[in-house]
Amino acid sequence: MTEQTQFDDAAFAEWLKKNPGGEYSLFSARKTAAGISKGRPHPTLGPRLQVDSDWWEAGKPIVNELLEFHRISETATVCDYGCGSLRIGAHFLKRQPKGCFFGLDVTEDFISYGRELIGADLLEEKRPTIGSIKSTLDKVIAAQCDVLYSTHVAIHVHPDEKTTYLNNLKEICHKPGSTIIFDALISKDRVRFRNSGWGWPIKFYVEAMAPFVLSGLSYRRPRENVGHEYFFAFERPL
Repeated sequence: MTEQTQFDDAAFAEWLKKNPGGEYSLFSARKTAAGISKGRPHPTLGPRLQVDSDWWEAGKPIVNELLEFHRISETATVCDYGCGSLRIGAHFLKRQPKGCFFGLDVTEDFISYGRELIGADLLEEKRPTIGSIKSTLDKVIAAQCDVLYSTHVAIHVHPDEKTTYLNNLKEICHKPGSTIIFDALISKDRVRFRNSGWGWPIKFYVEAMAPFVLSGLSYRRPRENVGHEYFFAFERPL
């Protein structure tokens, strides 16, 4: 482990003393949100991104990559699981019909930035359902989504929360023929990656996603000496 990783683990242990039973995801989200509230730029979250392009443009490359990897109908009901501040979700919110976009995140902190950046007019026109996993998951399950995507999330899910994360994805896509898409770090064995990431063997995902069937796999990039990142598509059998 690096010194930074050791520091984060120690900080999480201290946080648990004040928040017994708390989850790493909430600890990590609150820590990130605190930095953003102080004006710090972040690679993917908040109004100040660590990129040269503006907020709307920043999400386009991932959106295009998703659409090239898997055809998502313009009439589909779509869920962004781990939507953050909606730099990707905003494009699907705009693309899909009224009432057909759903966004979930650990905390409302990031979502509030996204709402402001999207603007009241587009939100009124499209009427998306966006909220925390705790408060909004049941509504999204009831929506019978056709497609769920979860980008830059699986890699950061703590091992203690991995089963819940994957089960939530499968519960949302309970409709026969629905598809779950996510990117993940694949490694020979389970491994810690940087400060808040984990790599898993491909066999783990294939088995954990049952009864969904692996229907697509696309190589993305190497990740230092740890493993390689892929996009996965899993389909619920008809």
